[in-house]
Amino acid sequence: EDLPLWTSRWTALPGYTHTLRIDEPRYVHLFNALLARGGPAHFGQLKLPKGASFGADYMLRPSDAAPKVGVLMEALTADVLPDGSIAIVARVLGRFRIAAPTAAAPYACADVLALTISWIRFSLSLIAPS
Repeated sequence: EDLPLWTSRWTALPGYTHTLRIDEPRYVHLFNALLARGGPAHFGQLKLPKGASFGADYMLRPSDAAPKVGVLMEALTADVLPDGSIAIVARVLGRFRIAAPTAAAPYACADVLALTISWIRFSLSLIAPS
């Protein structure tokens, strides 16, 4: 899937809902395009290390230090604010690993693989009858 990627300086956790204020022009473009598609508005969130910025020096190539694991999010609501930014309520659906980058401009996109949470399987096996 050609998943649009949004970067931030914080970590989103599966199962939580977040309110996002999108004001960076490339991400306003990303969310406008995503919401115009219709249907579920899925996007990926990647946490950047402190001091890093996503750009020509920080792309999604295997040799780079760019994050390769993120979370799949779904925009539930979106409102354009008077200053042109977008307020989005999004929930985190799960984690993913980047399989292959598919675009770098005007915003990053990638094919991703879902990651399972093995500790849930482990804890369920402890309580399941034998």
